[in-house]
Amino acid sequence: MRFNKYLYSLIALLFLAQSCQSQALKNSTGAADAKSADGSTVDTSSTSLIEMSCDKLIEKSKDASFALKGLAGIRAHKNCKNFRYDMKELSDIEKRIYSEEIEELDPTRPVSPGKLSVAELKLNLKNAKDPSEKMKAFKQLRARQKSAGQRNDYLKTTADLFNWTKTEFAKNKKDADYALRFYEATQLFSRTYWTENRHTQADKILVDTLRLLKGMTSVAEIYYIQGRMAEEDRNFENAVANYDLALEDIKKFNPKNLSFTSDRIQWIKSWILYKNSKWTEAEKSFAALAASTVEPSERSRATFYQARSLKEQDKKEEATKLLEKLTTDDFFGYYGLVAHFELGRKLPALSKIKFEKKFPFDNALTFLPLHEKSIFQELINYQELDLAEKAVPIISKGLEKQINVSLYLADKGSRFLPLFASFSKLPNDSKIEVLLKHPQLIFPQPHVDQVKVMADKTQLPSSLIYSIMKQESAFNPRTRSHADAMGLMQVIPRLAKHLAKKYSVGYVKPEDLYNPQVNIQLGSYELMDQVKKQSGQLTHVAAAYNAGPNALAGWLKTRKANDTLEFIEDIPYEETRTYVKIIARNKLFYQRISSWDEDQLFPSEFLNINVTKQNTSEAVKTEN
Repeated sequence: MRFNKYLYSLIALLFLAQSCQSQALKNSTGAADAKSADGSTVDTSSTSLIEMSCDKLIEKSKDASFALKGLAGIRAHKNCKNFRYDMKELSDIEKRIYSEEIEELDPTRPVSPGKLSVAELKLNLKNAKDPSEKMKAFKQLRARQKSAGQRNDYLKTTADLFNWTKTEFAKNKKDADYALRFYEATQLFSRTYWTENRHTQADKILVDTLRLLKGMTSVAEIYYIQGRMAEEDRNFENAVANYDLALEDIKKFNPKNLSFTSDRIQWIKSWILYKNSKWTEAEKSFAALAASTVEPSERSRATFYQARSLKEQDKKEEATKLLEKLTTDDFFGYYGLVAHFELGRKLPALSKIKFEKKFPFDNALTFLPLHEKSIFQELINYQELDLAEKAVPIISKGLEKQINVSLYLADKGSRFLPLFASFSKLPNDSKIEVLLKHPQLIFPQPHVDQVKVMADKTQLPSSLIYSIMKQESAFNPRTRSHADAMGLMQVIPRLAKHLAKKYSVGYVKPEDLYNPQVNIQLGSYELMDQVKKQSGQLTHVAAAYNAGPNALAGWLKTRKANDTLEFIEDIPYEETRTYVKIIARNKLFYQRISSWDEDQLFPSEFLNINVTKQNTSEAVKTEN
């Protein structure tokens, strides 16, 4: 008995040592077995196909039992001398998942217009044989000149395009295609003048085109541009009138491919009325938007400001009812959360939230055909995570199945973007159930040790660091934006170099930003700098992190900032407007998850104007 006791102790010690070794390997390489939500383990230590030798790839491509034999064949075809893989062996699903890699093997694939020089694009324009082809060539040349910084050439090409389409339309007034090309060129030309602050010239172009096209086709885009310019000129009455004309045009012609939606115009109109203290008209306009939109987030925003408009009319009881309904109807959204703040109430602890178990969770993905399931699982096992992400909407038909496939990928592959995207489309009740069932996947907290170190060093709450990370990269350390921002917290190399020198971080080259340890350090220091510059006002911090401190400084000079909620709606960049709201939402849910049994206040640092550094520091210390 005594021997057994010592034997069991020895086994336990060996198991513990092995577990520690496995954890160390996982932390250092990111390739050890991971624990899934259902308690099983998933092997993520398989050699990536990218790392396989040609002999191994060829061997795998001939292995009928290997789910990724098609991918191995494509890679061998591309990289291995004297080997050709018959693409006819690929299934339809494989062709769709691997489409980009297959296209790379096509020698007849045309060169992307973005890779052509200005001279080559000019030649394309000269050689264009029909009006449709010439229109396309004009637009490609114009775009290339703009990206190359050739301002004068870009302006001339835009004018040439407008004049050409106008002349062609004059010759073919009964042809709808000529009218549409002229209409599109008008938009491009007038927007170019508008961007150059030449409103008079832009308006002259728009009025002339309206005279020629009105009644023939939709001209909603023209009314929209006129409305936006009138807003900038502070001619709000004219702006509202143009938006009404655009809405009437949309009802009559039902045009496709607009640069805006009816919701967008109705919102802008409502916001103008609200900002000009026309409370009765604003309330009715917001109510109309809430009733007509099919977008839950737009409905929530309209309802929130409808309530505020009612409050300004001293109809506090009606306003309170709307806000209370908003807190239950939009559990996860920014406006549902900020409605608690408006009511002066805390948000209930997540442990107190009741829900019905209705969502059809399927951790084993039993609804997938075996062939598709095997491919998906092996893509994860072999670290082909970009392809696994791409496969999610291809193999899962319907939102509920897409959620289950996305949960599987998040759980076993630590790729979260498909889950975040599909989760946002769920109805309110399902969002609550999925969140409460899988909080660690909806609000992940990877690299926890590194984040804690930086939270301590910078005196920032972990919830803020994770909120930024979630929105910037969806926790994909290899993310790179068009603006050359890189890694988990999307740091730009130029800024990284400055921060590395300032805070003695081991950063040498841009690729170092793909290293989570380096990226989290630099991103956290930049976040800390912004918190100091903005005196702890987190709306301003988030706006500066997204759009840059110079853009924020300009907005603060030209916009009313004594009501932060209104300031957020006045941010001119839609991306930054949305970003600020999402960061506030993220931070609050990270707080709620970490304090599961505690009621929470909406983070006042996002809304209060005079947030002191001392107050922010104390709040940070309390959370950490």
